[in-house]
Amino acid sequence: MTRRTPAIVLLAALAVAGAAYAASYASIVELWNTNASFSHGFLIVPICLWLAWRKRAELSCVPWQASWAGVVVVAGLVALWVVARGAGVRGVEDFAVVALVPGLVLALMGPAATRVLAGERGLIDMAMARVAAAWAERLA
Repeated sequence: MTRRTPAIVLLAALAVAGAAYAASYASIVELWNTNASFSHGFLIVPICLWLAWRKRAELSCVPWQASWAGVVVVAGLVALWVVARGAGVRGVEDFAVVALVPGLVLALMGPAATRVLAGERGLIDMAMARVAAAWAERLA
């Protein structure tokens, strides 16, 4: 198996997640588009991709090995999304789909690669904080 195979599998998994949870991702984009407090959200994805791209040399030096811990995280986030969707709690849905991305990285690339990318988690944490703020706004 080449180094590209796990990356291709990760991209495919992210595409499937994007399609499966399109309504939730669209809700996040709608929030960015309609609320000036969250309009910077359009910058989060490209910045995170650029930061990950900067880590490509470091990523090439660590083993990529699937992780059962990541599978458990992904399963838990999917269950959380299902419950939130059934209860109509959009903020929790948003949290679950945002957290699904690093969960898939852990599941498919493993803990070593995830640790490399975790150095760039500041933006992910900031995005999570914005999702939490959106919850509060939607519940008010």
